[in-house]
Amino acid sequence: PPLSPCTALMLSSDSVPTLSPYSSVPSSCPGPVAGQPPGPKTWPRKHCSGRRQSPVALWADRSVPASHFKVLEMSGYENPTLPIKVTNDGHSANVNLRPGAWLSGGGLSGNYTAQSFHLHWGKGLNFPGAEHLLEGTRASMELHVVHTKDGLPMNKAVKLKDGVVVLAFMTNVSDPSPSEASWNDFTSFLGLVPEKDNEQPVFGNFSLKGLLGAVKTLHYYFYQGSLTTPLCQEVVSWIVFREPILLSSLPRVRNFTSSLFYTTASEGRRMVNNFRPAQPLGRRKVLRL
Repeated sequence: PPLSPCTALMLSSDSVPTLSPYSSVPSSCPGPVAGQPPGPKTWPRKHCSGRRQSPVALWADRSVPASHFKVLEMSGYENPTLPIKVTNDGHSANVNLRPGAWLSGGGLSGNYTAQSFHLHWGKGLNFPGAEHLLEGTRASMELHVVHTKDGLPMNKAVKLKDGVVVLAFMTNVSDPSPSEASWNDFTSFLGLVPEKDNEQPVFGNFSLKGLLGAVKTLHYYFYQGSLTTPLCQEVVSWIVFREPILLSSLPRVRNFTSSLFYTTASEGRRMVNNFRPAQPLGRRKVLRL
């Protein structure tokens, strides 16, 4: 389906949205209100205004075939003992992982260890909140699995130009899928971490593979970009899968928009529209499989 008027009010000549949930929007759109946390327009320009920023809009006819890529190898993602805890970090629900899942092949320069995963979302189905746009369409949510080179801690990985790899999976609501049970388990923890800095152990409850379900990982976009929150370091190799995760239950999506707050429940600032708008691609090359 096409983008809703509130998520794609304006497109530049290269189809990058120039208006975001953090910009001024019509009163009918679910943008921030007074008192909500500042968004990208207030981020330090010296950190988040480079030429290799993420996310971006991705189009098949503006990408280059990557027939020379090796097979992308994903190991250990089926292990349900890897998730350690879920934390409300004030930006998303972040799940830390113990070592045991790793990534190699594709266009990568080495082996990368999965460190954590989190999501970005909008405000329900009518106002989707994925960060990357695929063929001009914004999915309901976007799952990011963050990896670091050779298992380095994040603070060291961001100092290397190829230190971080993020796997990005779009999520949409559709027919029942094999991933439903894992998503039920995962989202059941959201109500236990409503406020910033709340944590909850999740040992052995679900796996990354369970969340991905039947998604085929053969087809994806690959480009060089940045983290999508400050300090927006331009050290990320992005692998954005073209096939979405399908969730059959609308309540799964609503759990994210209704369970979490940016700060405290008493302040009442629900965690919605926690995605960064698309950034200019510039001269970067996007490869596709």
